[in-house]
Amino acid sequence: MVHPLLKLRISLHYRLSFMIIFLPIIFLSGPEALKASSDLSPVALFTRCYGQITQTLPAANNPILASVAIGNIDPIEGCLTVLRKGIFAGQNSEQIADATNREALRVVETFHNLHASWFYTKTFPAVSQGTTMTLINDLMDQTQPALYITRALFGPQVRADSIVTLNISLRPIRTTAAPTVGAFSNKTPADLGFNPAPPLAPTGALLGVTGWPASVIPVFNNVQGPDIARHYGGGFLGDQVYLRMNLGEVKNFASNGAERMPRKWSRAVFNDALCRDIPVIRLSDAQKFVSPSSSVPFRTSVGCTVCHASADRLGMAIRGVKYFQNNGVDGIVFSAPTGMTLVDPDPNLVLPSWPAIVTPSFDISKPSGVLYLRDLKGTLLQLPLGNPTSTSLTVNDSLRALGSELARLDDFYVCLAKRYYQYFTGVDVELADPASPDAPRTLTNQDRYHLEKVTALGEDLKSNQSIMKLIEQIVKSIDYRKTNYGQ
Repeated sequence: MVHPLLKLRISLHYRLSFMIIFLPIIFLSGPEALKASSDLSPVALFTRCYGQITQTLPAANNPILASVAIGNIDPIEGCLTVLRKGIFAGQNSEQIADATNREALRVVETFHNLHASWFYTKTFPAVSQGTTMTLINDLMDQTQPALYITRALFGPQVRADSIVTLNISLRPIRTTAAPTVGAFSNKTPADLGFNPAPPLAPTGALLGVTGWPASVIPVFNNVQGPDIARHYGGGFLGDQVYLRMNLGEVKNFASNGAERMPRKWSRAVFNDALCRDIPVIRLSDAQKFVSPSSSVPFRTSVGCTVCHASADRLGMAIRGVKYFQNNGVDGIVFSAPTGMTLVDPDPNLVLPSWPAIVTPSFDISKPSGVLYLRDLKGTLLQLPLGNPTSTSLTVNDSLRALGSELARLDDFYVCLAKRYYQYFTGVDVELADPASPDAPRTLTNQDRYHLEKVTALGEDLKSNQSIMKLIEQIVKSIDYRKTNYGQ
């Protein structure tokens, strides 16, 4: 179930994005409207950029707009001045300097909503038979995974790679830091069955990003739940909200190496970190994993194994994931706090790296996973996550290894560049294995042009690690000044 406030924000975000991207073109008149590739006027250019970073039009008395109109300031520099109001220069460099500045609030909210819209899964799932995560909605912000990107954009000196390498749980700083009732249920913690009361998710306008307390262990109906502040490594990849949202399995789920694997999380990782959907390898890359005599249906044909060879083997990194559920009073499921925990692996259990049969103890074996894909240059990568021979390998080790491997790939930064490029120009660049015989691509000259631009932007981002500079590069480009973005 989508949180009503989040649903409204995302809906408005998409509608305003569409309007603001095209408003400068709609407002043009005369010869400028007829020339598809003409330069925008300074006022129109500032209006375009301002609209995209705030989701509003500049007020008629906006001082920067007035300076742009008389030629005292470049329209893009004026727009970037507004964008930089979102930098977390306030308390502990974790929030905006002035919580009353409307432009700063709009900038931060606009980009955080944008970042949240990129994720494959945006809400907590129901976990069988109508049991919802109502209480988790009250305790944890559904946009928490996006905080890793928002922090990387606005946090002073925060590197882009922290999105997948930070090893702490993040929490929003909002105008209502300690609400007395949950945003989802509109009930107090005591009414919900918590004793003592855990901190509820902050509500109101987003001011910044901070870390969770060291430990938060809710007690519901006298039953202790898992630590919801624990982070499992690898930035948003090991964030508990992200794991909960993307497990997407039945209540009694346990990995068995075959039919039951946390592959929905894997699919989300490929989408959210690399802008790719499975399959991310070629049929020929999957052939060696086909087992014609296997009792597992998808292992008997290459057409199925081509997806599972990447998704299942990546999912092995979190093979110990399980739901934790505490039913309500009198045996009735009452908005049960369906949580999630990870079992500790048995260091003495030795199993095949990817069994072609159901393996009941698979979920308590060492969580060594594999990142298996063709990168954007067509190179086949098979990257082990954690040392599978280690006797003390944990899920934290595997997810930290996954984040480190992603942070070393050009593909991660090109994906980020693609998303910001699409937001500011409307051009959606497809990222894929360029020479796959299974899905041959025919690129037009314009396709190649935009792909090369996004690739170059991604390479620059990998080098300078600054998302703010990435945005500056996009809006300072010659194409951005055109009525049709140079298309």
